[in-house]
Amino acid sequence: MRRPGSARALRGLIAGLLTSFLALLFHVLGGGETPDPLALALCAAAVVWVAMLLGRRAPSLPLLVAAVAVGQVMLHTAFAVATGGAILVGDDHAGHGDGLLGVVGAHAGGAMWGAHLAAGALTILVIRRGERALRVVAATTGTAVRRLVRALPALAALAPVAPPRPVRTLLRPSPPAALRVVGIGSAVVRRGPPVLGV
Repeated sequence: MRRPGSARALRGLIAGLLTSFLALLFHVLGGGETPDPLALALCAAAVVWVAMLLGRRAPSLPLLVAAVAVGQVMLHTAFAVATGGAILVGDDHAGHGDGLLGVVGAHAGGAMWGAHLAAGALTILVIRRGERALRVVAATTGTAVRRLVRALPALAALAPVAPPRPVRTLLRPSPPAALRVVGIGSAVVRRGPPVLGV
């Protein structure tokens, strides 16, 4: 028996992972760097958690748009900060925080915002239509599998029957009768070097 929370958790898990993946993909396509794997895992875990909280049956379009927009901004910021830590190394002059300004400024271009906008739109589209598409695929696949299972006995009857193969044993086979008459088949054959006597 399925619990009602399991479908919600699965929906949230898939939506969160999808959101994180698309945000990262389009962040890199927009000119950003790939963040540290630990930072990426933490971001994905946070997004999955929020998606599980919001993963009710069918979120309204305004709620979905708002959640995805906030998620894209937060993921972009986390990716930018997670990749910019190396700039501060050796930053020993009076402007100690100036290294971070370059990181934030480098990610404010139109290509980056366009990439995250595209990631958000694709995320919304997949979340809105994806579950319905998965149900159609599952129903179609289920119907095809049921038809195939029903047709298996008829297909098995049409298959040619191969003659049985001789059973192989692990024991050494006995030599043919013609060789035994001559005395060749009764010789003891041992392979390998002779045993040294000690």
